[in-house]
Amino acid sequence: GYKRIHPGNGGIGFLGSSDPYSVRTDEAHAVKCCSDEGMGPGWSKKREGEEWCPFVYTFGQNEYCPIVTFWEADEICASKGGRLCTPMEIMSRCNVGSGCGFDLEFVWTNDENVVGNEPEVASPDTAPSGIGGRPLVHVFSPYHERDPNPFSPLDFEQWTVLASVRSAQDHYHKYQQLQTAGSSIAFAFDSVVLVCAIVESDAEAIYDVISPYCDHVVILPRSTATQYPEHNLRALPFHQDVINAGTSVMGNNDDFMLMMTNADIVLAPDFYKDVERTMRSENAEALSFNRKTIDLNEAQINTANIADDSIASKHAAATELLQQGLHAVKEGLWERHGGFDCFIFRSSFLKEYNFGDMFGGVPWWSIHTDWALNIMAKGYTNFPSEQFRKGGTFHFGNDMTWRHGASKREIANPPSSHMTFWKDFSRDELEYLLWCPMVRYPPYDATFLQNSINCGKWFRPKIPGSRVPAFVNDGYEQKFLDRYGDYLQYIAGFPITRGRQFVGGEFYNADTDLKRSWIEKWG
Repeated sequence: GYKRIHPGNGGIGFLGSSDPYSVRTDEAHAVKCCSDEGMGPGWSKKREGEEWCPFVYTFGQNEYCPIVTFWEADEICASKGGRLCTPMEIMSRCNVGSGCGFDLEFVWTNDENVVGNEPEVASPDTAPSGIGGRPLVHVFSPYHERDPNPFSPLDFEQWTVLASVRSAQDHYHKYQQLQTAGSSIAFAFDSVVLVCAIVESDAEAIYDVISPYCDHVVILPRSTATQYPEHNLRALPFHQDVINAGTSVMGNNDDFMLMMTNADIVLAPDFYKDVERTMRSENAEALSFNRKTIDLNEAQINTANIADDSIASKHAAATELLQQGLHAVKEGLWERHGGFDCFIFRSSFLKEYNFGDMFGGVPWWSIHTDWALNIMAKGYTNFPSEQFRKGGTFHFGNDMTWRHGASKREIANPPSSHMTFWKDFSRDELEYLLWCPMVRYPPYDATFLQNSINCGKWFRPKIPGSRVPAFVNDGYEQKFLDRYGDYLQYIAGFPITRGRQFVGGEFYNADTDLKRSWIEKWG
């Protein structure tokens, strides 16, 4: 088999190549041992101020300095009362100075991602036997940022997200272990599993970067680039495929929670703990959380301490940016944001509901998801940015790049010369715009227009004249009618809600006549 080795000092200033890589388990490499308890002689905290760092074993002057196979290294650490360190513990420099000069050697890690002959790349079609207990599966979709930047092949936001989810996972597992000791608490979930779902065209560029952070990496079976080649769209993931990637790692276990976030949403260390408490108190099939907006200017990003091009150096810089963001949250230096970037579902609900062909990266997929969940999910609740005032989730800057720098007036009234791409879509496809419940402005590029068409297909009844939208899975039509049939009605091919059942009330949407005028003008 193969396992991954990492530079012993985290890679900063390391001589030669400083990126981790996979080697055969029968090769000989250096050993560093970690422990969450640190009981017995030889164990100490090398970085007292970093609460996520474990205890580290220091090999004494008279001790044998082990350079051994992976399995021998595993046994050595176990004999000391510990374990091999995780990739994140090595990259965070938690055990620098643990003896034998191993800071300058490649060391074994207990990277669970690497099995068989190559690093594991899971597929939704090849599910493992499953993860036990009732976990929270957190799935998100990192992507290759092709614009040159110091954090390439990602960007600073995604690096910070990766650092934050690992930190939050460690915090939750330690919290859960402390709380379960002698306690009868029935936790909503007992562990957190991180799944990174990536499009195939990005895999070569980012796999080695994200694998130390993700418990599982899943290659998605398609993207907008592969499904709509005639429109030359950039490769974006379909949300149902991302959901399937998360559920695929569960195998035969059908009792779990699934959380889906955007790739640029940063988590506070206590977020999973706060989610668990909320899920425990809310008898809901789905929840969503709004993010905070943190103003981090370009100068702060560019001066982040990136010592070299190694993964460890970029991780250190991302950790620095994460701490700046968390400080801003703690001090109340954030703005409320109404967008939906974090959804949580019970696994039982996912059997009833589907995302159709909605995809990420363009507006307003998340608002339509909120709309559908209000209709479909029992007890669905959205929590605003201030729900967790000192924590929650946040985003660096109020990202409105989808406007391409245009004003609201320019978006609402674009010149016909900018809308020629509409003619690349058939009249039948454009008619689906009438069924999408919220399209504020005429879609301004082919990607936005395709997602709006897919939205209409998602909301349109599966059978003409029915009140059951396509996002209801087969076999659950009557359940939908019994529970929610009065929530949604269709007028002139357009779904509206009866009464004011939804938090937020009004939806600002172009009416059917206006949408028809767009089709006549540009289609």
